[in-house]
Amino acid sequence: MPAAAHPRVTVIIGTWNRARYVGNAMRSILDQTLDDLELIVADDGSTDETAAVVREFEDSRLRYLPGTHVGISRNLNRALAEARSPYVALLDSDDRSYPARLEKQVALLDARPEVTAVGHRLLEIDEHERPLNPRSSFAPGDINAALMRFNPISNSAVMFRRDPVLAAGGYNESYVCAVDWDLWLRLADSGVVHMLDEVLGVRRMHSSNISVSREREQVRAGVRTRVDTLRRRRTMRGVTGLAPALLALATPMPLKRYRRRLLGQAE
Repeated sequence: MPAAAHPRVTVIIGTWNRARYVGNAMRSILDQTLDDLELIVADDGSTDETAAVVREFEDSRLRYLPGTHVGISRNLNRALAEARSPYVALLDSDDRSYPARLEKQVALLDARPEVTAVGHRLLEIDEHERPLNPRSSFAPGDINAALMRFNPISNSAVMFRRDPVLAAGGYNESYVCAVDWDLWLRLADSGVVHMLDEVLGVRRMHSSNISVSREREQVRAGVRTRVDTLRRRRTMRGVTGLAPALLALATPMPLKRYRRRLLGQAE
């Protein structure tokens, strides 16, 4: 399919040494029911066979952006600067989207101009494709209030309006973890963040996920972004949402892992 000068959606796949998975992620986007799209694969300095995998795809809607290793936030920001559509969706390179994902998210943004970002449910699986019970909490509908308690939207499940994100400064490059949560909270300052109550993709949980390998750093970053939000909004509304994070920091990791094994979640 030829690339449109002004596609309905830009999809960004940020990747770093995910040659094993990135092809499946790309195919899940190129096979969407909404095909008026551009796919940007932003390679954050991969040293594996990622480039070769990407170049196997012959599709004019695909753009490959190789680069040096700069980290998640900077890598996504440079791809965002290249986006030609007013709607931008994200997908991690080890995840995949169901065929109707983009169509349903575009329909929501078209119908509700006050919504700046929309997410959806994800099926969590392990490295062997076995389903897991989700680790993250979920809230359907408009979730501005819930965002001060937890982050319901994975990067792999979001579609947002490009211009409000650029106006907010894009991803905060001082963050290594919780870069998505920080952005959703800033978007919620002046718009509505919404969650579709439907599974429209798959999230792969493995040992190199940031949420697994750097969990305590992720929790600390979540505390930081909520404190930043309280200061920015000049309010104490939502401060009680910090309590679960502080409890999580106080809980020993072996106890957390034991509980997750009992619940059938990724450890």
